[in-house]
Amino acid sequence: MKTIVVLSDTHRNTAPLDKLARVLAESDYIIHLGDMASDARHIARQYPEKTYVLAGNNDFFGGESEVVLDV
Repeated sequence: MKTIVVLSDTHRNTAPLDKLARVLAESDYIIHLGDMASDARHIARQYPEKTYVLAGNNDFFGGESEVVLDV
């Protein structure tokens, strides 16, 4: 069975992501639905092969929508 973790609306608060480290490590796929897509870099550095990112409605400043990875 494959496991998928779906995250969104982290809004530059990455501390909770650190608390999910074990869950993220054990999952097969991690999907970040934006707001802030830049937070996904925090995840993608650790799990580049299984992280997928979609830009959210607040991801339009500073090129954040360009963070989309392997979607």
